[in-house]
Amino acid sequence: QKAIEIDDRLISAKIILGETYEKYNDFDKAMEIYKETLNQSEKFGDKKNTSISTRKIGVIYLSRDREYEKALDYFKRSLELSMLIDDKSLISKALNNIGATYGHQNNDDKEIEYYTRALQVAEGIGDKYNIAFVSNNIGDVYKYKDDLDTALDYYERSLAIREEIGDKHGMGYSLGNIGIVYHDKGDYDTALDYYEKSLAIDEGLGNKRGMSTILGNIGIVYKTKGD
Repeated sequence: QKAIEIDDRLISAKIILGETYEKYNDFDKAMEIYKETLNQSEKFGDKKNTSISTRKIGVIYLSRDREYEKALDYFKRSLELSMLIDDKSLISKALNNIGATYGHQNNDDKEIEYYTRALQVAEGIGDKYNIAFVSNNIGDVYKYKDDLDTALDYYERSLAIREEIGDKHGMGYSLGNIGIVYHDKGDYDTALDYYEKSLAIDEGLGNKRGMSTILGNIGIVYKTKGD
């Protein structure tokens, strides 16, 4: 039993290492690590880490390779394993990933279906981080469908939870999305207000990618206003 616990901790640590490589866009190294952890967790009958590793591999096929069918296959396998061990947090994450993949395939109905299921599971266990994350994703779908009021509702829900749990990175992202909705509504002053709040958070975090995006959005507002 103790040996199994040690193996589990080592696999979990390796997965965190893979996430670090993934964060810095070294997808080859991340994929190598996730395949190692998948093999090791399967060998030890560790269904939780098997599910996590499987889903992580799917994320790389989705985000790096745009191999949507392969990504879906891994996400659905991860979902099955998560349901076997009744790990609601992992179930919610897998459902969210499946929804995102259908979104890339422009299948809005399936995207909303899986996001809604992911949100329901996250709400059922009070997983606030994932509630905020999935709510933001649902907001994205409605924004692209040009249903701006529904998009705004989901973005505001996401922001409120992120403020509650102190997720600064998420707050910056949600504020930026709310700014985009107000821009699309033609309310440029309110859009600027949200963009500036988002920018302040990104500056505090040193999030250069976020700052670049928001500064670009601010520039578009001024150009549209003719200032």
